[in-house]
Amino acid sequence: MVGDGAFEIVQDLLSHRKELGDAIQHGLTILKSEKVSSNNQPKMPTYGTQVTIQTEYERQLDKIKRKEGRRAKRGAENGMNDFGADDFSSLLQASERKQPFDDMIGTGEGESSFQVTSLPQGTTRKHMKGYEEVKIPPTPTAPLGPNEKLIEIRELDDIAQAAFQGYKSLNRVQSRIFQATYNTNENILVCAPTGAGKTNIAMIAVLHEVKQHFREGILHKNEFKIVYVAPMKALAAEVTATFGRRLSPLNLVVKELTGDMQLTRSEIEETQMIVTTPEKWDVITRKSSDMALSMLVKLIIIDEVHLLNDDRGSVIETLVARTLRQVESMQSMIRIVGLSATLPTYKEVAEFLRVNADTGLFYFDSSYRPVPLAQQYIGITERDYAKRNDLFNSICYDKRLWSPLNKVIKHWFLYIPARIQGKPLEP
Repeated sequence: MVGDGAFEIVQDLLSHRKELGDAIQHGLTILKSEKVSSNNQPKMPTYGTQVTIQTEYERQLDKIKRKEGRRAKRGAENGMNDFGADDFSSLLQASERKQPFDDMIGTGEGESSFQVTSLPQGTTRKHMKGYEEVKIPPTPTAPLGPNEKLIEIRELDDIAQAAFQGYKSLNRVQSRIFQATYNTNENILVCAPTGAGKTNIAMIAVLHEVKQHFREGILHKNEFKIVYVAPMKALAAEVTATFGRRLSPLNLVVKELTGDMQLTRSEIEETQMIVTTPEKWDVITRKSSDMALSMLVKLIIIDEVHLLNDDRGSVIETLVARTLRQVESMQSMIRIVGLSATLPTYKEVAEFLRVNADTGLFYFDSSYRPVPLAQQYIGITERDYAKRNDLFNSICYDKRLWSPLNKVIKHWFLYIPARIQGKPLEP
C-alpha cells in the first residue's frame, strides 16, 4: 500500500499493530451506528479557500487515505463493500471519536460522575452553574521499603559531613541515589518532583569530585573545575550563595558567571565551582581561547534538564553534544549529572546524556513528594464574555477566601463590620 520507500511508516504501523486494529474496530462500530443519522444531516457550505501545511509523514497518510477511498468506491460499485461511501478518512475520524474522560480512572459523586482510567482513584467532577470543577486527590506518600533506610550524616566521611553541617540524615530520594552518585563516576539522571531535594543531590556529586582530588590530606584545587548550569540568572545567584556557604569549610571558591556577572581570567583560575547559564557556557565553550578552562572541567551539573523540550532546549543539547565530543576526542573524563522534574520521556533523555539505565537512571513519581499535592481544575463554560469575567473573578475570590487559612480572615471581615453596626453575625 505505501510502496517500497516508506520504511519508517511501515515500521510505525508494525510497532502499533494492536492499537491500529483496535482503533479500526472501534471506528467500524461507530460508523455502523451513525451511518443513517450522518446521511440525513445537511452539510454546511464551505466559504473561502482552505490552506493545509503538511509534513512528509502526513502527506504519506493522505496518500494512503486517497488510495483506500478509491478502493472503497470501486468495491461499493461492485457490491463488495458494506460501507460504500465510507472511506479511510471517515474511518480514521471515527476511530478517534471518544467520549470525554474515556481513558481516565476514578468515580465522581452525583449525576455528573464519570469513569476514568488515568487519573487517580477518588477523582471527582462536578457541574456548577457556569463552570465545572475537577478535583484530583493527593497521591499518598509511599511507605519505606523493607531494604530502604535513610542515610545518617554521621555515617558519611569527613568531607561529606563538612558540607552537610546541620543535617541529621539524607531524605529518601537522596539516600536512594547516594551510592551511585558519591561512590561511582557514572553519569546520573535524577527525575524527581519539586521539593524532593535535588540540590543536595548536586552537592553529593560535587563532594564526590572533590574527594577525587584529596591526596594525603591536601586538596589540589588547580586540577579540576565544576560547572553548574542553572536555567536562569536569578537561580544562578541563589545556587552560588548556597553552595558557597556550604563548601566554605572545604575552602572551595564558588563564583557566578553569567551575563551580569563577569569573571577575569585570574578569578576563574581561583574558582573551583562555576555557576552559569546555558547561553553563557555555550559562548565560553565556543571560543578556542578558552579551551584551557574546558579541559579542567571534570563535572557538569545541568539543572532543569527537562527544558530540552523548551525554546532554550537547543542550547542545552549543544552543551551536552560538545561535552560528549570532548570526552571522545580528548579521552578525558567529564561526568554529566542531570536534574529534572518528573518527565515521561526520561529513558530517551537518559540515553541522550549517555546514562546507564541500570545504574545511573533514577525516576521518582509524585508519591515521593515530601508534602502530598492535591490538584483542582475549574473550567468556565459560560459563553457570555461579561458574565464569564464576573464568574472568573467570583470563583477566584471564593476559592481564596474559603481556604483553611482564609476562613479565619473572612470571619473577621464579616464580624467586625457587623459588631460596629450592632448586628448579630449569622453563622
